[in-house]
Amino acid sequence: MKNLFRAVRLVAQYRWSVVMATLCSLLIALTWGSNLAAVYPFVEVIFDGQTVSSWSAQQTEQLKTELAELGDPAESEGPAAADAELAPQSNVALTDPAQLETAARREAISQRLRLHEAAQPWIDAYAPTTPFGTLAAVVAFVISMTVVRCVLLGMNMVLVTRVSQGVVFRLQNELFRSLLSSDLAELNRHGTGALASRVNYETTHIGSTVQTLIGRMLREPLKLATCVAGAAMVNWRLLIVSLLVCPAAMFVLMRINQSIKQTTLRAMEGSAGLMNQLVQSLTYVKAIKSHNTEAPERRAVRETAAKLYQQQVRITWYDALLRGNNEVLGTGVVCLSLLAGGYLVLGEQTHIFGIRMSGSQMTFSTLVLFYGLLLGATDPLRKLGGVHMNIRLGALAADRLYAHLDCPRKIEEPKNPRALPAGPVDLSFQKVSFGYRSDQTVLDEISVDIQAGEHIAIVGANGSGKSTMMDLLPRFYDPRDGEVLLDGVSLKEYSVRDLRRYVTVVSQQAALFDDTIAKNIAYGCGSVDPERIRQAAEQSHALEFIEALPNGFDTTIGEHGNQLSGGQRQRLTLARAILRDSPLIVLDEATSQIDPESERLIHEALETFLQGRTALMITHRLSTLTLADRIIVMEQGKITATGTHDELIHASEAYRTLHQKQEVGIKSIAA
Repeated sequence: MKNLFRAVRLVAQYRWSVVMATLCSLLIALTWGSNLAAVYPFVEVIFDGQTVSSWSAQQTEQLKTELAELGDPAESEGPAAADAELAPQSNVALTDPAQLETAARREAISQRLRLHEAAQPWIDAYAPTTPFGTLAAVVAFVISMTVVRCVLLGMNMVLVTRVSQGVVFRLQNELFRSLLSSDLAELNRHGTGALASRVNYETTHIGSTVQTLIGRMLREPLKLATCVAGAAMVNWRLLIVSLLVCPAAMFVLMRINQSIKQTTLRAMEGSAGLMNQLVQSLTYVKAIKSHNTEAPERRAVRETAAKLYQQQVRITWYDALLRGNNEVLGTGVVCLSLLAGGYLVLGEQTHIFGIRMSGSQMTFSTLVLFYGLLLGATDPLRKLGGVHMNIRLGALAADRLYAHLDCPRKIEEPKNPRALPAGPVDLSFQKVSFGYRSDQTVLDEISVDIQAGEHIAIVGANGSGKSTMMDLLPRFYDPRDGEVLLDGVSLKEYSVRDLRRYVTVVSQQAALFDDTIAKNIAYGCGSVDPERIRQAAEQSHALEFIEALPNGFDTTIGEHGNQLSGGQRQRLTLARAILRDSPLIVLDEATSQIDPESERLIHEALETFLQGRTALMITHRLSTLTLADRIIVMEQGKITATGTHDELIHASEAYRTLHQKQEVGIKSIAA
């Protein structure tokens, strides 16, 4: 629950909305109770053929008679004299229980008598003078209170929704900001679908809980309290008897609560897992179709969905038990009061089993009013049936959400970052070791010095650590051991944002968004002159196919750029790199999806573009190797050889093997 309270504290941002919603809830409770209290004049006054004035006068006389029956010697002199006489009587009552009870009854009757006598002039002046007029006034009162309550309820719901959705908005933004700043290792551990589920599913549950807490949880208890307070004013002893079923209902509630937590947590995890499977399947739908694996994918999703279905049914069963428990509680309260109250009225009694239940004999009208108030209390009690489940869901969602928000970041910003140089500088890997897991070694004491402006090609078999080595430059990860130095300074001493502006990475997977071509090329560059975008596209040899599109640079290319070919996507990412104009360029198989003619043209563009920049190129293509001043050969996380192409052909068996495979591949394509 601690994390749920952290989320609820965001409500403070909307304090005035909460205050207004609370005021509306209070007024709703008062109008609810006043409508229920209107049953009394229906039964006691109107259907007895009286007006409010005659009924009040009759009540005044009856109260005086009751005072006289209690043996009050000062009754004939009025209530004031009765009050004066009460003090010495009370002194005696301290040692005589019977006289104490008589004195208490006399005081209660005296208060009611004073109230009637004070109200009588106002009633005579303004109350209707006929029974039907009184009926019309009561009906008008009930209708007006109902309209007022509906208006207040609408205002309350709008205010509560504004607050709850505001909390969702803030949590979603905070979580998304946290996800974008998280370490890649942490993001990869969870999966895309699970993280998307947290942004949507968990925050929605928390918003629903906030809406419940400041809406139903505030409004319904106030209505309940109004009805219970009204019933207590009618007969508090009878109310206590009616509430004897509450301990049993609370015991059942606690037992059900023990079964809810684990089931709800498993349902949340199952929902995140299902989302992950769906995102993965839809992302790689082409691979699924090409491998004829639709059936296994459907089966995997169906199995996960079936488990989630069973968990949701179980949660609904617990919810039904909670609601049923509240229904039984409400019915039990009314039934107990029906038995006890019926016995008092029908038998004209004031005691049950020798215990006083009423100061004076209850009438049919007061009993109907008591029942009406208790029945009015069952409606908010019923609406509170799902509150516990909702709060539990919100608490679990908050635990999952804040587990990520509170996760420490391994990639930390320096407190006093160093300023990055404006142009290319020396780069050095000094005994760098790294593994994605503690029991894994991907890079094993890598050491290499790269001079400013030098062009380095990195070759090696798949899994040799080439891409991992490059991922250390923009600090996607930090080395486990050793240091990466830029201009003789550890990368950890530079601002992460500045460092990632200094380094541009062009990977084999083209990172394109469902937006226009112009915005994809200018992505991350801020506001850019359209002419510069055009020049970058021309330099990457993308201009020709762009201008052939119906809307040119304003053409939307779809999710992942799926409306373009692989080579076209690759040329757009190269255009983006050219526009960024960074001093350090990383090309990770960046020309792997380009046709030979485009490759020749891009090779010419790169020869010009890479001048005056430090370039690290992961490649197996012979054309790209010619751009390199030096080639690094990697095997199983180690650098095994460095040199030029001619030197490595003679000195490195691994390089010679890779080169031969590349030549065989080119010959087979040509054939």
